[in-house]
Amino acid sequence: MARRALVRLALRHGPQRHVLVPIYFTVSPPRHRQKLPSFSASQARLLQLTNRLRARHRLGPVRISNGLSKIAEMHSRYQGSRARSSHKGRRGFHLKDRLKEAHFEFRYASENVAAGQPTVDEAFRAWKGSKGHLRNMLSPRVDLMGLGLSTGWDGRLYWTQLFASR
Repeated sequence: MARRALVRLALRHGPQRHVLVPIYFTVSPPRHRQKLPSFSASQARLLQLTNRLRARHRLGPVRISNGLSKIAEMHSRYQGSRARSSHKGRRGFHLKDRLKEAHFEFRYASENVAAGQPTVDEAFRAWKGSKGHLRNMLSPRVDLMGLGLSTGWDGRLYWTQLFASR
């Protein structure tokens, strides 16, 4: 279902005068919505891929934290509602603010976000190909992981991978 919106644009016309110009536009749903994969299967697969990578670098495994996964899920939903991948969340909160707001105690935390990858394997591959995201996955300081995923209004999948230690 298409949504219609009105935006009023103020244009300056001469000194001290503004002209309001109404602009109407229609936002249509995407033609192709990415199918939301099974959360539990995606979480298990991401845990497997992450721990394999960590083992190759002689690092200990991470384990799933349900608390981190809930926080990651909320962030993925937020990104999807904005149709934009971002490390900033509601009210401009960064990861540490979001963890504190959820009363999640931590000593160290990091975050990977991605958008548009249709499978967990592709999201993992994208993170692995980025220095900063790879550094998060290979941090010796973490032992917990959470996953969040959501379909945005634009039809794309939004992925959030959180790491922490307590």
